Amino acid sequence: MGQSVSSEQEKASWHGSKVRMISCIKDDNGKTVDLKSEHPIRDRQDVEVLILDHFYKAFVDVNSLELQVAQEIVEPIVGIFHKFMKDHEEPNQPRIIGDAPLKSGSVEEQLKVLHPDEFDFMFPIALPSGMGQSFKFCHSEPDLPQTSFGFGMIQIQDKGNERFVSKFVENQYLLPDKLKDWFKSKTQKAMEFVEKNKKDIFRSINVKNLVQINPGDIIIKMAEIGAGVCLTIKYDIGINTVHQIPGKEKNIFSYSVDLIPAIQVEASDIYLIPKSFKSELHHNSKVKKTYLWRLSFSLYEMSLIRFLGQRMQLSCHTKCLKILKALRDLDTKNNPSSQLSSVLTSYHLKTMLLHIMVKDKFSVEKWKGSLLVDRIKELLEFMQKATKERRLENVLFSYELNSIPFDGKPLQKHLKIPDWAIAKKQPQAINLFSENFIDHNSLDQVRARVKEIQEQWLNVIHKHVAPLYLEITP
Repeated sequence: MGQSVSSEQEKASWHGSKVRMISCIKDDNGKTVDLKSEHPIRDRQDVEVLILDHFYKAFVDVNSLELQVAQEIVEPIVGIFHKFMKDHEEPNQPRIIGDAPLKSGSVEEQLKVLHPDEFDFMFPIALPSGMGQSFKFCHSEPDLPQTSFGFGMIQIQDKGNERFVSKFVENQYLLPDKLKDWFKSKTQKAMEFVEKNKKDIFRSINVKNLVQINPGDIIIKMAEIGAGVCLTIKYDIGINTVHQIPGKEKNIFSYSVDLIPAIQVEASDIYLIPKSFKSELHHNSKVKKTYLWRLSFSLYEMSLIRFLGQRMQLSCHTKCLKILKALRDLDTKNNPSSQLSSVLTSYHLKTMLLHIMVKDKFSVEKWKGSLLVDRIKELLEFMQKATKERRLENVLFSYELNSIPFDGKPLQKHLKIPDWAIAKKQPQAINLFSENFIDHNSLDQVRARVKEIQEQWLNVIHKHVAPLYLEITP
């Protein structure tokens, strides 16, 4: 009779060994590359967990060196834009303020997946000196519909600056589109300055893992986006000085960098950004849709992610979210017509995760690492339900935030979110899947794909990692 694979003798021979998993895939240039991961050998190996861990280590998690290179290129360039725009203040115009732009987004939250190729910065804006402002929020205005919740208005109190008022204000309300146009113009002037002086500017940028930057190898382009502008920064260093980064043999780095003008609301970390209101207000409303600014909770979201990371250090919640983000981003490889990545944003997925964690009152036991597979299934189930019902409420605006105890006080108090920013009751909730935030036809198409992934998620992951080989290493 053959010897059992679980015999004591064979177990002893495996002691200290590892399973090496290798996916042989083609990169964007058509070249075959090996993506590897190593895992400790256990008496009983759950294949489902093993494939999932390999997918996370070899595909999902961002290479630390690649992230460092990205930050050392992007952040100084954005800093130069901010300094130029701040230093070149003009009379009767808004002003760029602050010592530096505010970082936000997945890179800053340590939730980026695949490649660090997208960055987000907010540029704080102030009115000309001597002008006052006050804020109104749609969820506090009795005559505004629920579809407008999540938006607000900026009322100008001082009409003394007629040149500013004539260009940026209507009926005492600061116009978001006018400010966005001004910001685009300021960014364009900064672009021209950088292009004219890039020989001196880029030589001062120190990227530890690259040879000295050749200014002629950096190309920056600008495009308008919903709430601001996007810089595309492309850098080709020509020779292989970053051979440690998988799939970077050609060393062409390309980054999308969103620059968003933002006006701080009083003394909070909530900002108003000039993102358009899509729906129509009722005809007898005293407020026009062109007066409305989108509320941004991004800095509070970062605070919440950091807070949970500190209090739930052994939790698998970030790993779970990053795996779902990667499945979304990679979906076009298996389904070229998929709209997952263009319709469901990282913000949507993060909100879904937080809803589940809020419901469980951030249970450490439920989110321990051994239950990762269960939590992924639960998040996919929530995603299917939310897309089907076209309802996904903003967690940070939720009235529940003030009722969740954490170390003896409500979560809202830990995060220092002001009372006015919290819904007082359920009907005030902000639905991120309302037609004002998302196209319902696209959402319906996404729902069908989400259902397919939910029903066969492991097969979907296996398609990404195949062909897959195993080795036992000493």
